[in-house]
Amino acid sequence: MRMIDISLPLSAETAVYEGDPHFELERLVDEPYRLSRIGMSTHCGTHVDAPSHFGGSGGVETLDLGALCGPATVVDLQSGPRAIDRAALERLALRSVKRLLLKTHRGEMHQAPPRVDHAFLTADGASFLRKECGARLIGTDCLSIDASDDSGGAGFPAHRVLLIGEGPVVVVEGLDLSAVTAGDYELWCLPLRILRADGAPARAILVQR
Repeated sequence: MRMIDISLPLSAETAVYEGDPHFELERLVDEPYRLSRIGMSTHCGTHVDAPSHFGGSGGVETLDLGALCGPATVVDLQSGPRAIDRAALERLALRSVKRLLLKTHRGEMHQAPPRVDHAFLTADGASFLRKECGARLIGTDCLSIDASDDSGGAGFPAHRVLLIGEGPVVVVEGLDLSAVTAGDYELWCLPLRILRADGAPARAILVQR
């Protein structure tokens, strides 16, 4: 059994969107024990979005653990289109996939400052995965599943398609898939159980048996 950590390490160097707080680790006590305080946004590093992030119903504690853990498929789109639409996804034959992880770059997106010209899921791509594939979780190695510039991310359409409504699709962002090849794995992704939070950092691993 091989276990691959696909979580980003958290430090002051962790890339965040402009205006978001950087991760902080502050030492409060040195003796007779060590005690520290952490400061960060709920969407720092590898994290899970809750429906309430975009007006849906439910904080991160309401997410279905069955959606967060189980068989997952990694697809390599490093040479694919930047806008991941229905047509691009249909070519991948994903009709039965329940947890899909999008590998779109080689790790350069996690360097600070983060690039905003990353790959993104379009509204029709998100709708295809939710309504026709029955996906329960979509993960990306970018800081957002929507575009971060003026290339189609206005209004965050992919987030809204996936998170709002009955049976929301879990969105995981900021994955580190640089050491992962395309294929089938077992995913374990557990966000912190923060009540009523719009998102939470997560430790995510892939298991290859």
